[in-house]
Amino acid sequence: MPQSRGGNDRIANLVIVCHPCNQCKADQTLEAFLADRPEVLARVQAQRKAPLRDAAAVNSTRWALYESLKRLGMPLETGSGGLTKWNRTSRNLPKRHWIDAACCGRSTPECLRIQHVRPWNIEARGRQARAW
Repeated sequence: MPQSRGGNDRIANLVIVCHPCNQCKADQTLEAFLADRPEVLARVQAQRKAPLRDAAAVNSTRWALYESLKRLGMPLETGSGGLTKWNRTSRNLPKRHWIDAACCGRSTPECLRIQHVRPWNIEARGRQARAW
C-alpha cells in the first residue's frame, strides 16, 4: 500500500523494485499496477507472505559470531553495502564480488592493486561437488 494512501514503511509493506517501475507505479496499489500481469502479481504477493525466518537466522548468527570474535580480542570492523559501494566507486574499481570483498570496511586501502589478481572461480554444484 503506498504511503500516500496510508501505507507504512514496515518490511511487510515494502517491495523491492527498480526506479523506473517505482516511478511508473506512483501511488497505485500493487493490484492496480499489476492488473494486466496476473502472473507477476501472484509471484510478488507470494514473496511478500514468505516468512523472514532465514534472514533473521543469518542476522542473529552474524552478530553472535561478531561478539564471539570480539571477546577473543580479534581486530574487527563492520560495514554496510553502502560503504562497500562508496569504497569501490571512489577508487574507480569495477563491480565484482571479489573486489567488493576487498572494499567492505573502513580499513579499505586508498589504492587497491587488482591488475594481476586472479581470483579462484569456484562453482557450487551441490553437496560435496565443487568445481575449481
